[in-house]
Amino acid sequence: MKEKIEMKKLLFILCMFAMSGVFASNRVTVLGNHVQTFSKYGVKSQTFYQKNAFTDAELDKFCYAISRSKLFISAGYSTSLNSFFASAKGKATMDKFLDNGGVFYLWIPSWTWVKNAPKELYKYFAGKNIALPAGYGGAGAKKFFQCKITDEFTNSWATSPNASYPLTSAGCNNLKPAKGWKTILTADNGKPVCMIFTIPEGKGTIIVNYSAMLFDKKAAPFFENLVKFACFGNKK
Repeated sequence: MKEKIEMKKLLFILCMFAMSGVFASNRVTVLGNHVQTFSKYGVKSQTFYQKNAFTDAELDKFCYAISRSKLFISAGYSTSLNSFFASAKGKATMDKFLDNGGVFYLWIPSWTWVKNAPKELYKYFAGKNIALPAGYGGAGAKKFFQCKITDEFTNSWATSPNASYPLTSAGCNNLKPAKGWKTILTADNGKPVCMIFTIPEGKGTIIVNYSAMLFDKKAAPFFENLVKFACFGNKK
């Protein structure tokens, strides 16, 4: 009986997502704390400060928000992110989001987050043969790294409409990105800071950012470029 109820819920949510493709708009969904203001870029945003695992009602609201968005930003909150990807609703939501060309921006905020990384998140993408970057450099002997945009992205969405902006990082990825990933930003030690994976045939984009400093107010130009890329079709 319980399985039948769960199946009905899943079918309902899938129908909702199928319909949502009609009205998916220039919206941003954020999970976690952030300091960016997205309305000034011409988009609507909704933030979920959900640290603990989602209840069914909370998960429904979160999935609905993502189904209407073109950009989904994960800004911490490992436990709730794990519960999202552990649920059938969450996985169905993410499938549809990516199928519609959505951009998933994953911020790796700290070594603590890495030690408690949401296993269900990595399992979900592994099921799609996408190996999310793993490993964390931390600041090491230097408090901050100076970063730069790689040559491959100097004439891309990462520099449009803002061509230059302050770039510092309190972390980097210690490992070489897996197959299919490209590096947008590197630290001055040569390690990747921000990486991107484009799913073939327009099936969405994943961006992984290890720079804690790239999420502060000084990084507003970067986020404007990101919003233009995700929400307004600047997919150069």
